[in-house]
Amino acid sequence: MKFSVAVTLLFAALCAGKKSYDGYSVYRITPRTERAGNFIQELSENVNFGQSLDFWHESRNLGDPTDVMVPPRYKALVEDFLRRRHMEFSLLVENVEDVIYPQAGGCGTDSTDPAFYNCYHTMDEIESWMDGIVASYPGIASKEAVSATFEGRTVSAIKISGPNANRPAVIFQGGIHAREWISPATMMNIAKMLLDDHGVDTEVTAIIEHYDIYIIPVLNQDGYAYTWTDDRMWRKNRRTPSSGRCYGVDLNRNWDVDFGGDGTSTLGCSEVYHGVAALSEPETSGIDAWSRALQASTGVEVFIDFHSYGQYWMWPWGYKVGLPHTPDHNDQMTGGETAAAALGNVYGTQYTVQRSASMYAAAGATEDWAYHSLGAKYSYIVELRPTSDAVGFQLPENKIEPTGIETYEGVKALLKYTSADENPIAEKVAVLP
Repeated sequence: MKFSVAVTLLFAALCAGKKSYDGYSVYRITPRTERAGNFIQELSENVNFGQSLDFWHESRNLGDPTDVMVPPRYKALVEDFLRRRHMEFSLLVENVEDVIYPQAGGCGTDSTDPAFYNCYHTMDEIESWMDGIVASYPGIASKEAVSATFEGRTVSAIKISGPNANRPAVIFQGGIHAREWISPATMMNIAKMLLDDHGVDTEVTAIIEHYDIYIIPVLNQDGYAYTWTDDRMWRKNRRTPSSGRCYGVDLNRNWDVDFGGDGTSTLGCSEVYHGVAALSEPETSGIDAWSRALQASTGVEVFIDFHSYGQYWMWPWGYKVGLPHTPDHNDQMTGGETAAAALGNVYGTQYTVQRSASMYAAAGATEDWAYHSLGAKYSYIVELRPTSDAVGFQLPENKIEPTGIETYEGVKALLKYTSADENPIAEKVAVLP
């Protein structure tokens, strides 16, 4: 990737004020017994580390690794904690700073250049792209305000719609966690491919004739912008603390299904701090109001919240381990398997298809809210690339396009499957199990 001298100097200046992760390391812990899985939870709740451990990927499934970033001052303590409990662990990333800065470049706003879809973009570049792509596809693409942010930004969706009005809604949401850059990049790629294929690919044309598709590239715009200017590993929104010193709420713990339950925290410095109340954040409350209006007018049949990383395709319930299946479990599972199979046929990328809580419990998360509160029968959380290597959230730019292409094939297969469903609205339950 080549950049102008001006752009290079600009980002050098920006990076000078960024939080440094020099000396931070990522440990991979692999539980082989149920007891080892419990030790991972003990580690995450250990008061000796305060809120300084950052779990990049967490799982208590046997053989499924957990990745945790540890500041230099706690490395010896964490290693001692793990050794005393005879935990299997390895050093995944020796120095996090080394894998951050090669990507902090930006690559312009010329969306007619194929290279545009092969790199990560700033928030301003994404906004310019949205305006440009809507202008390039009149009659099928439009831009719609769907929410707001704590700092006053407008969250928009690209609406892709054929000539007939009031069709069932499909919502793809990206960027709820700021540091997961591959999520917005994938939303941009999917939007472009859908628009390019309309009128050319018969299956895509049929899907767009059947659904109104809304693509939200970045929900957590404040946090995403902050990852470019101040802290590449920032996860939450930028809510100003009412007390204490820590900013931000984890928007994916702020929805109104079992708010404050398992996998969340009341501590403002925690990466999974749930906020003061369900839907307390303008980002989540705005999407909730906008989505409920769609539900009332056309129904919402599919909602996918795209994250990274780990390569998972998951459906409710996610708020507690050990719950009974949803009434729509079999169809949800088949939809996920259909998508993962089509995705895997492109490059051989393998996704794990399972219920959300099979990995870990996360109360107040998007997939449970979209299923229970909106009635989106096919509600999923998708964890994109990578799976088990030393890059974590720093997926190299040469992997952006392959990730977009294979995920596009997955969602096409899913929407072909769901559009044939004669009972597409969730069998909602009045009381959560």
